[in-house]
Amino acid sequence: MAQAGQVYRVSSVDGDHFTDAIVANAAEAESFTLIGGRRGRYRIRAAVVISSDNLAWEFWVYRTAGMRDLNPNLDVFCGRWGWQAINGEQVGAAGLWYYYIDGLDIAIEDVSESGQIHLELVNRSAGAKTAFAAGGRFRLELLLEPTLGF
Repeated sequence: MAQAGQVYRVSSVDGDHFTDAIVANAAEAESFTLIGGRRGRYRIRAAVVISSDNLAWEFWVYRTAGMRDLNPNLDVFCGRWGWQAINGEQVGAAGLWYYYIDGLDIAIEDVSESGQIHLELVNRSAGAKTAFAAGGRFRLELLLEPTLGF
């Protein structure tokens, strides 16, 4: 059951998160704080990427910072979403690339009660994501709806 009308934006911070170069089919893991450190259950309803690189992006969401495990009974994967490079748009054929999706319904839960969202950014392109130190800019924003359950 959703909390109608309550949507929280949670965002990575350019220069603090996803700063590495990411080669093809590799990932960078990050955890960032939910608004006010709120703990609980949420549904991801929409996602935004703003990037200096036009690449095929995926984000994978987990319930704890431990993320993947070789034992499927211990793995904490919640869901994922991806864009192809062709989904990126620029304004005036210059500047940053913008990606957007709404209508998502990915149930997530902060089982570690850390007040954080845990995810990986995966590069599915043949080219690499530019590192922040080399001018690569990147921000992922998620719109979360709190729930009383799944």
